[in-house]
Amino acid sequence: MNKRAAICVSTVITSLAAVVLVAAPANAVDTPVTVQIDGGALSISAPVALVAATPITAGVDAQTVAIALGDVTVTDNVGGTAGWAASVVATQFTSANGTLPLTSGSYAPGAVATTGTVTATPAASAAITTAATIATGTAASGVNTAVWNPTITVAVPEGALAGTYASTVTHSVL
Repeated sequence: MNKRAAICVSTVITSLAAVVLVAAPANAVDTPVTVQIDGGALSISAPVALVAATPITAGVDAQTVAIALGDVTVTDNVGGTAGWAASVVATQFTSANGTLPLTSGSYAPGAVATTGTVTATPAASAAITTAATIATGTAASGVNTAVWNPTITVAVPEGALAGTYASTVTHSVL
């Protein structure tokens, strides 16, 4: 036998020996293994410090005041696919001298920025006299966040009395 043929036969024998060595064991045991991933909470955060509008001067004409609230953030750590709905409601604007008609107030969430997998859709604008949905998160998958910087618009009627009018804006998420 020539040298080349001897090398080929040797290689075949070595390969067969390797196959025999990795053949199925005579006895095998399977061990099931699981990984549990717990979901977290669904939450909303908004500025808690006083947000003051730029002062206006009392007048004989009706006026509109726009108040930027600052970032509102929905954090969905549930880790599922259910999505969420954010709502807002405000109390009547009151002062020692009277109230402003909240019926003409509105909330505009503006653009929504997201992280993770979620389609966040803001409402165009919502009345704030009763709880109103202002943004929804759909097509969610896993952990996600949505952030917007809303503006509240309040109509100040003609002849409104001077004073500092206060309201509380409440954000919630389900």
